[in-house]
Amino acid sequence: MIKKEIPKFEELDEIMYNNYLQEKGIWIENDSRDKIINLLNNNEKLNSEYKVNSEGYLIIDKKNNQSELDKTVEKSINSDAQTILVVSSLCYIVDDVTGDILDYNFEKMDKYQTYEYFNDDDKKIVFITENKNNQISSEELLEDIINIL
Repeated sequence: MIKKEIPKFEELDEIMYNNYLQEKGIWIENDSRDKIINLLNNNEKLNSEYKVNSEGYLIIDKKNNQSELDKTVEKSINSDAQTILVVSSLCYIVDDVTGDILDYNFEKMDKYQTYEYFNDDDKKIVFITENKNNQISSEELLEDIINIL
């Protein structure tokens, strides 16, 4: 996600060290920010308004008569967990058999899969489908993303 191509094992530590998030909450990858904010702010299921602060973290800009989904988002924003959101149908996985790092395009595998996520205790990376063929409604996509938070 950070390098935008398959990393080599020997550079993983450096990539993590140079880009490690120190704060808790929901951090949105730079190229995904407009898409995610648009999804959050342009639907009928959320009443609050959201934006990304200068460090890349999701914040509530205006709290309005919160829906249950708004409350779930706020709880994740204020939690002790770290969540990274990125809009990309491609993520990288380690092959269990060979140990090689491979690209995994989950949208090609299942065009109705809304996300792929990886977690380690209180750290989570959520890859949100690009929804290239618009087969998933914005409402369905939003609900699935918020439910994984």
